[in-house]
Amino acid sequence: MKKLIVASHNPKKLKELKEILAPLGYELIGAGEANLPDVEETEDTFIGNATLKVKSAFNHTNTPSIADDSGFCVDALKGAPGVYSARYEGGYQRVLDEIKHLDQQEDRTALFYCVISYIDAEGHQHNFEGKTEGYIPFNAKGDKGFAYDPIFMPKDHKSTFAEMTAEKKHKLSHRGKALQKFIQHLKKEA
Repeated sequence: MKKLIVASHNPKKLKELKEILAPLGYELIGAGEANLPDVEETEDTFIGNATLKVKSAFNHTNTPSIADDSGFCVDALKGAPGVYSARYEGGYQRVLDEIKHLDQQEDRTALFYCVISYIDAEGHQHNFEGKTEGYIPFNAKGDKGFAYDPIFMPKDHKSTFAEMTAEKKHKLSHRGKALQKFIQHLKKEA
């Protein structure tokens, strides 16, 4: 079984990646299990932060590695929280508070964005992007998923990510879309 280092200390993200990548026959090893240090996300772009994390993982393990950086981008907040989503004090409740004055769905648009960075066995980096557009309902809904999932409804859907089954969310999500591109790349590499 081929090994793939996942440069994340987030157990929910690792679980999601394992669910999506399991059919490919890779053993996914999380950052904790690989004894990777925490990497400070000092870049101001998703690709910059994903690159910092994947290079650190590859350099520490000399094993093919992936890292993602993703975020929740709210149009009415000029793209915030964006690359700072994981460090946005107050999380989704803060977002709801900051846009509570917006009472029309078309004013509450947002998107999830993801970059998956992969370094192969030869040390070459490849990047895969995914995004999902939608809007923010007036109240958080659902108890599945994590982070901003309870306040995001993909376009043309009536459920938040936090109300969907994992399988349905993976088909629609920014990370799922980026991972599908990554999977196609792995199949070509094999």
